[in-house]
Amino acid sequence: MHTLDAVNTLAQQTGENVPPWLTVLVMAGCLVMVVVLLRRREE
Repeated sequence: MHTLDAVNTLAQQTGENVPPWLTVLVMAGCLVMVVVLLRRREE
C-alpha cells in the first residue's frame, strides 16, 4: 500500500484530491508492470 500513500501525499502537496479512479488506475499500472517484468525474467 506504499503506492497508495505516495499518491495521497502527492495529492496533498499539490492541494488536489485524488479521484478514486485515478488511484485504481495507478495501482493497476503498477501491477501490470510487475507482471511484465516477471514474465520477462522467466523468458
